[in-house]
Parts: sequence; C-alpha cells; structure tokens
Amino acid sequence: MEIIQFTLIYQCSLGISTGKKTSVTRSNESSHLRTLLFAAKQITIDYSMIHRLFFPVLFFFDAVMLARVVFLLRHTDKNKLSILYKHPNCSISQTMPSNIQITPRFSSERGHADHGWLNSFHTWSFASYYDPKFSNGFGSLRVLNEDRVEPSNGFGTHPHREYEIFSYIVDGELQHKDSMGNTEIIRRDEVQFTSAGTGIQHSEYNANKSLWVHFIQIWVKPNQSNLKPSYTTKKWSDNDKLNKLCLIIDDISNGNQKAISIHAPVSMYASILQSNQSIKHSFQRSKGYLHLIMRSGLKASNVAKIRLGNDVVLQEGDGAFINTNEINSELVIENIGSVNAEFLLFDLE
Repeated sequence: MEIIQFTLIYQCSLGISTGKKTSVTRSNESSHLRTLLFAAKQITIDYSMIHRLFFPVLFFFDAVMLARVVFLLRHTDKNKLSILYKHPNCSISQTMPSNIQITPRFSSERGHADHGWLNSFHTWSFASYYDPKFSNGFGSLRVLNEDRVEPSNGFGTHPHREYEIFSYIVDGELQHKDSMGNTEIIRRDEVQFTSAGTGIQHSEYNANKSLWVHFIQIWVKPNQSNLKPSYTTKKWSDNDKLNKLCLIIDDISNGNQKAISIHAPVSMYASILQSNQSIKHSFQRSKGYLHLIMRSGLKASNVAKIRLGNDVVLQEGDGAFINTNEINSELVIENIGSVNAEFLLFDLE
C-alpha cells in the first residue's frame, strides 16, 4: 500500500530575542528549519536569519503549511496517511500513522534515585520523586521502576494492598519472602508475581554476597477490589524471547495457562531483539507502553537502540507511551543498534 507522507520539522531555540541559542533537542541540533515533504517532493527553508529579523513572517509560512495539511487530510484516504511531528521544546517526537500515536519517555527525564545500596529509575512519581505530569501512571499501569540493589541488601518487610505487583529479573538473584509463607530466590529468566489483594507484607532482598541484582518492578491496579492474596513464579528462557514477543502476563479473563494471570486488562510481552531484526505487534487495546531495559549497564557507551514505527528511536532506559484509535493497530519494532535489545511491551487499558 502506497503511503503518502507529510513531514513538518520545526527546529527552534530558546532565547532568540537575545541572540543566544539554548538547544533543547535530544540530538542538540541548533539550526532553525522547516521541512515540507509532500508526494515525494521536498522543500527546505532555512529560517536562521528570518527567526531573528522577521519573526512575524513565520506566521504566514505556518498558515501556508497548515493549508497543505488540511488539503492532504481532505484528499487522502486516512488509512494511507502518515504524519511525523517533532517539537524540540517539548522533547517529544511523535510518529502518527492514521491509527497510532507514540510519545517517548526518555530515560534522562525519568526520576532517578541513587541511595548507594539502591540505584533506581522511576517512570512515574514514586517515593521521593514527584512530577505532576507523571503522577497517575498510564491506564492501569501505575509503577515501572528499573532497580539495581547491591549485594546483601534490599527492601525490608513492608505492606501492600490492592495492587498486582511483579518483578522481571534482568540479572542476579532476588530473594522474596511474604506473609503468605512464600520464600524463594528468583533469578534471570524468572518473573515473580504477587496479587496483594486485601493485604500482604513482603520483603525483597539481594542474598548474593558479590553480585548486584537488576530487575524491573511493576505495579498494576486491578479491576477488582478485595481479592484474595496470591503468589506465583514462572520462567521463560532467553530463547523464548529471541526475535519474538513472548507473552508473560495476561488478563485472567483470557484464560491463558502459559502466562501469569492478572486481574486487569493488561498483557505484557518480553523480547530480546537481535541487531537488524524487527517484529510487529497488533494492539488489542487502546494503549501501550514499551520499556527498553538498560541491559548494557549504567555507563555503557554501546547500548541497544530500537526504532518504533517510522521515526521514534529509543535507547536503553527509554520508554514510549502508545495510543491507538483502532483495535489491531500494528506497531513495527526494529533493532537499529549493534547489540541485542531487551524490552517489555504492555498492551493495556
């Protein structure tokens, strides 16, 4: 199917009136340009001088470009329409086919807490980190923390209720103890799941004396209250995830015996995507979230990179909010780096 694409790139700097350039783009581009791509014909206009001398003139060009967008919207089948919009001031890059929108959540913008024994990155407000723009989670997904805990240390006994809580082990060992009588050490390839329901107490501890444990901690709000607390652990090998989407968590109403059941409209997939490989996912719900795990380490220079759709590029630690307008909206995920990319993909309401 032929895709007709309109592309508008608006690069601008802060402090134009003073002649200063304060770059706010992730790639640190400082030029001011608009690019119009319409029916394979590209027109590029450099506004570096106009921005300073003839700022009002820009409104005229904005009106012209908007008219072209309106024309395209009116004369093109929406199923053949793709729009790419990048606005550096907001640090947002969205790829918008006719039925899907993507908004990155860059790792550099997440909450970060380094307590010495614990190094944690927070996607949403958590503990001492608070951001009003990221305080309520996304759909039923409320917490996604990427944690590293030093040897012989961890989270002491603490209570939970009315949440579905699970840990995806990336590296190392995590010891779990709870008030239901469960004691277990979880390792790489394993996922530990607790339905807190009416209330439990548990602890999470790195019992290893030499190796840090690295895991993703996830909380989901259930669609039922006063559930009976429960606990389960399941294992999937790296081969189960290699260049495919491996279903790890699934809505209990789907009755999937191979996945861990959750009391919420959520499916979570794990994947390890090799360089130059790509996979597709058709969303069954209106929202999605993708998290690219920091598998290479905190200070690595050669890290995994993936592209979502046509233009959204994520590096390790980054995430992306996904909104869909239609069931079965399809997202292509491609590894464009030189190392394996391990990520979690949520399909949710």
